[in-house]
Amino acid sequence: NYYTIEKFQWNINDVGLSLAAVGVCIAIVQGGLAGKISSKLGNEKTALLSMGLTFITMNAIAFATHSWMLYLFMLPYAFSGLSDPAIRAIMSNKTSESEQGELQGVITSVLSIAEIIGPPMMMAIFHFSARLKNPIYGMPFIVGSVFILSAIFLFRRIVRKN
Repeated sequence: NYYTIEKFQWNINDVGLSLAAVGVCIAIVQGGLAGKISSKLGNEKTALLSMGLTFITMNAIAFATHSWMLYLFMLPYAFSGLSDPAIRAIMSNKTSESEQGELQGVITSVLSIAEIIGPPMMMAIFHFSARLKNPIYGMPFIVGSVFILSAIFLFRRIVRKN
């Protein structure tokens, strides 16, 4: 993770340990809490909770001043994975049975495009913002949080319409 290497001078072991910790947090949330949260809150509120926590934690990561803070943000960040199944369920419930395969194909295609475009775009943002006179290492997280905030507004608007 270039961000932690540049901003906090982490080595490869530090990065590996943090990725393992994130994986454990995500496994706990998705394996043990996702169903309970979704059944208690419903899909719309679960998606909004997930996106809201993602927005907050991405900004928190961007402006973290000490590396220990990143570990603190891992658990709320782990909730970011709850929005995808909640949104898929909402869309699936609004789609006829004969169109389910097409819907899932479109969702998967859009996600694939984002996974192709996102990393090089964020690396470019990181590269240029890290080379400023006063580097802004967290700029990719700030940009990502703007995308998340846009998604929240778009999601709320679409859900209210339907």
